[in-house]
Formats: sequence, C-alpha cells, structure tokens
Amino acid sequence: MWNIFPGDKRMFYLKQILKNKKNKNSIEILPIPVSRDKVHICNSNIKIEDFFENLNPNSLVFCGKKSLIPDDILKKHKIYDYSDNETFLLKNAELTSYGVLKIINEKSNKPMNNLKILISGFGRIGKLVSQIFLGLKSKVYVMGHSEKDSFWTDNFGALEFKYQNEQFDFIINTVPEMIFYEENLKNIKSENYIELASYPGVEKKLCEDLNINYISALGIPGKFYPMQAAKIIEESIIKILDKLEGEK
Repeated sequence: MWNIFPGDKRMFYLKQILKNKKNKNSIEILPIPVSRDKVHICNSNIKIEDFFENLNPNSLVFCGKKSLIPDDILKKHKIYDYSDNETFLLKNAELTSYGVLKIINEKSNKPMNNLKILISGFGRIGKLVSQIFLGLKSKVYVMGHSEKDSFWTDNFGALEFKYQNEQFDFIINTVPEMIFYEENLKNIKSENYIELASYPGVEKKLCEDLNINYISALGIPGKFYPMQAAKIIEESIIKILDKLEGEK
C-alpha cells in the first residue's frame, strides 16, 4: 500500500504513477524537501514528531533530503532518502537547467547568442546550465569556488570570472551560501539575478537597492516539470525497494 503525503504537483503525479504498482509493504512517501523548518512536514501543519509517533511500526518511510528531519527521530526510525543518489541528483539538475532556460527566455528580449551570463558555482547544475547556454552561443562566465571548478570551467569552454568590472544580463547562483555583497555586486553589474540555491547567495533587498531584478527559482523540477520529476522519484524508490528485497 502506497501512502503518499500531499505536497506539490510532484506528489500528485507520483500517486498516479504508483497507483497500479503492487508492493509487499505499507510505504509512506513524504515530500522533497521533507521539511523547510525541521519541525513541520513540508507544505503542511503536521509536525514531523507527530507523524512518526503515529506511524505504523511496520511501515517503510521514504522522503527527500532526510537530513532535514531532527536527529532524534532519525535515530529511532529507519528512513530512506530517495534523493540521496547520483542518478536522482543528475536528472533533477537536468530538469533545473531546462527550467533556467525557460526563465531566461521569458525574462530577456535578447537572442540567446547575445546573452552574457555569470554562473556562481560549477557543480551538477552549474555544468548543465553552462552546457545549454554555451551550445546556444551565449557568453558564459563561471565564478568558481574551488580548484575543481576551475578545471571543469576550462574543459567546458566557459570563461573563468576574475572579478573585473563586468556587465551581465543574468547571474545564476547555485551555491547555498552568501556569495554576493554590495562591494562585489556593484562591480559585477547585472540586470537579473536567478537564485537556484536552497540558501540564498544574496539578500533580495540588496538586489532591489542596486536595481537588479531578483528571481527566486527554487524547486524548478516540481514547478515546471512535475510529471517528469515524479517519475524520477518513483524510479529512485523502486531501486531502493529492489535493493532491500535483494538483501533479504
């Protein structure tokens, strides 16, 4: 039996995908992220603590980003994180990169080959976003945050940003920490700032003060491509269940 906790549209489509699939267990599927405040289940008033107190002890629990569940609950219960594998992360990063293309296409009146873009961070999402825009002949700069970022920047054909006095059409942040302050943002100069990171790279008010259009773009897979994102969740859960079955 599949018990799918209401969340965004991903959970709606996941319910449709799984309704005809049989399983041997009672399975609880919580959203991604499972929580935003480490107290309540995401998109609900239900406390995480209350949910687990009333849980059937024979149920298997799946969620996204289980590190957001308090440690005392993690120690008491076996919880499987369907977002904690490379395939899931890469497929979601791919959907995110397509969503960024969609946002920029809607927000800009320039053709793609005339755009100048700065990407902060060069992990999965940074690489995939850069591939898309380099393929469209945009001028792509990368603000790397490690030696590894510099290596990949060179190999992808993007330009390494050196904090010169530059003008960009878009800054795309993928790094979940405060990166941009008044002194460096004034030098960078951008018309738009797209926030992809769970923890913001800049204060929204600073963007407003500097006349930069701040675009919050969290959770792109769930907002723009919920059916495809739900399929990725389903694939991950089935793989975990198959592995558990194989270990018996």
